Amino acid sequence: MTDENKAVIFSLSNIRKKFNSHSNSHSIGPISFDILENEILALTGKTGCGKTTVAQIIMRLIDFDSGSLSYKGKSILESPIREFRMNNQMMFQNHILSVNNKLKIEKIIVEPLEIQSISKIEIREKLEKLLDVFKLSVNLLKKYPDELSGGELQRVVFARALILEPEFLVFDEPFSNLNRDMALQLIKNIREIRKDYKQTILIISHSSEYVEKIADRKLNFSKLIKAKLS
Repeated sequence: MTDENKAVIFSLSNIRKKFNSHSNSHSIGPISFDILENEILALTGKTGCGKTTVAQIIMRLIDFDSGSLSYKGKSILESPIREFRMNNQMMFQNHILSVNNKLKIEKIIVEPLEIQSISKIEIREKLEKLLDVFKLSVNLLKKYPDELSGGELQRVVFARALILEPEFLVFDEPFSNLNRDMALQLIKNIREIRKDYKQTILIISHSSEYVEKIADRKLNFSKLIKAKLS
């Protein structure tokens, strides 16, 4: 437990990742920080500094080269990947590329539950709840992604991430490409979701204005690395 009496969900210690290509190579780290239970943590910093890479490491989408990463007090590798995927979800920056344009919206949202063999009655109940939370019309369910506005599609992706009621959510640059009204509505949605579902949330963002409105705690990526090196 921490001074705030909150459990540590993820703990990163001296994480490093190196990338090599034909033209150059670069590395990220060392970086260390904790993510606490039921907090909204913002990881900020300039574009390209490595914030999203660290989020992908946490979500087990890419491996790290050195350091350690624990999940609920144990090595993250001890957690079965299927169970981990159910309890931890990530919303990517480009929500257009994160959906299958050949599927209707209803299928996109409920597919994670269908994979888990959830009953149709329970699926319908969860779907209706999320439509209400995100103010999505039932009429949208029969449409395809390219028939929706950018704001509508983002809420659809958000709903799909929540349909499994995960314990932890990552938002990668959620405010990019949103006008002010849409960004403020998203902040409202995130607050409501955290209250209703008791989630821990990590927000990757370079937008200090919106981060100030939503985060319980903020960490600057570049300063974390400098502090470790000093």
